Amino acid sequence: MASLLVQSGPCAGQRLLLTRLRTSLGRHPESDIPLGPYLDQSPAGVRNAGTSRYHAVISRSGAEYAIADGDGRGEPSRNGTYVNGHAVPAPPAQLPLRNGDLIHLGRQSGSFSCIFLLDECGEGNDYEDSLQVMSSLAGTSSDLVLRAQPAEQLRALLEISKDLSHTLDLAALLPRILDHLLRLFRQADRAFVLLCDEPNSPPVVRAFKARRGDREDDDRVSLTIIRRCVEKVEAILAGNPAQQFPTSASLAGLSMRSLMCAPLWALDGKALGAIQLDGFGALSEFTEDDLRLLMGVAAQASVALAAARLHFEGLLRQQRERDLAVAREIQLALLPQSLPALPGHAFHARYMAAQEVGGDYYDFVPLPGGRLAVVVGDVSGKGIPAALVMAKFSAEARGCLEAEPDLATAVRRLNAQMCRANLPDRFVALTAAVIDPAESILTVLSAGNPTPVIYRAASAVVEQAVPPSAYGPPMGLFPGAEYEASSVQWGQGDGLVLFSDGVTEAMNARGEMFGDEGVHAALESSDLTAVEGGERLLSAVEMHAAGWQQSDDIVLVCVSRTG
Repeated sequence: MASLLVQSGPCAGQRLLLTRLRTSLGRHPESDIPLGPYLDQSPAGVRNAGTSRYHAVISRSGAEYAIADGDGRGEPSRNGTYVNGHAVPAPPAQLPLRNGDLIHLGRQSGSFSCIFLLDECGEGNDYEDSLQVMSSLAGTSSDLVLRAQPAEQLRALLEISKDLSHTLDLAALLPRILDHLLRLFRQADRAFVLLCDEPNSPPVVRAFKARRGDREDDDRVSLTIIRRCVEKVEAILAGNPAQQFPTSASLAGLSMRSLMCAPLWALDGKALGAIQLDGFGALSEFTEDDLRLLMGVAAQASVALAAARLHFEGLLRQQRERDLAVAREIQLALLPQSLPALPGHAFHARYMAAQEVGGDYYDFVPLPGGRLAVVVGDVSGKGIPAALVMAKFSAEARGCLEAEPDLATAVRRLNAQMCRANLPDRFVALTAAVIDPAESILTVLSAGNPTPVIYRAASAVVEQAVPPSAYGPPMGLFPGAEYEASSVQWGQGDGLVLFSDGVTEAMNARGEMFGDEGVHAALESSDLTAVEGGERLLSAVEMHAAGWQQSDDIVLVCVSRTG
């Protein structure tokens, strides 16, 4: 059922139920709600009365309410009808009403003002009749709540607003709110601020203060009341709360006489938490006027808390950006700082993270007998978690390759170590090649990564370096997995390209991947050096993406035999 909460005149605070499909308001005694008793009866008020004999009509259609100016038969009021400061159009037009809308009948001294409230609490609760509720604060702006307060209370609220605006530190802000609450509400024995750490999470007590020392250790609150306050974003006034909320175990042991609770809300209307005040003494009863005043305090506290949270989130974002910058510096420091100086061979390498840090890596590992291992790895996922796994894996890979002369055996050993680490939802794809300058043979292995390719200088043909039958699974998935290395002949001018799937899976705006075909097409040319082959391939990937955002890390290593 909808109602009007009177905000002006001698009956401020009274609630007028809208029980009819059509309710007329005006100074005439035959109006459904005659406004005479609710208007300022002082000589100045009577002389400047802003309401008409038949001033406005509120009508209901289903669950929807609307207000029309005038007598409902086409005759407008003398001084107009306003909702949230905006004039209701001339009759017969109607303006829909929402929870918390502030209605003014007339604009001058002696006019009638009220807040439209729509009770959405439902039925069937034994305590509903004795529970005072001011609903849907999310739809009521801080300005409207302020304007609804008497002059003395408004001055207090403006003082609170000024004080709370001086800090963006949440730890300092919460005690200030409690100090203002206990100073403003003398009958309160305890004050609480409860905040929701995440959207839809239950509110938790973040600040508590008791007026007397014997209650400083008793910070019990009723989650039944708090949950209702937060979920419905409504203020609650309860006399003898233990009787009105018999299922609340936290209230059962408290001889509480009265309680008020008001929500704290963000700029988008979603609940941030709640304020609760309660009292135990004979003089501790709260009134509807107190509840309205608490709504005003909650409005100012909500603005201050929202600003403090935005400030805190900004600080966290800056700290995260600094941490990511440091993480990127560390990750780049783990990559080779220079290319190998292997006689008769040229090298080229590129690393491009999709985010600030990534999970791809490459390495050059000197081996006994003048040999050199070239490794390209791709950790599942992206960002800092993948980068941490990459740092561990790169150290493990170097150790296994240096200790074991056979490439396939070294990779099996590496897989066993990664399986024992049991990193949740993390695995590593790998390609590796061992170059022996004294031989014209490459030893190549693929474990989950795209197979390396060789471009032949003599024929300008691009070939897969590893046959499909020799593909192995990524590291860290299957203990005891077998891996097979392939021997590949290569001659003067031939080149080897190792890369992660960020190359083959690069997408364009049409959702098409670059693929193995794109790799082969980019490299089919004679006499490509390592630098030329690598840069040509990356240029082809960039042209294919055509500005589409890079979705995965890219690492690329090219080796060419120069003589």
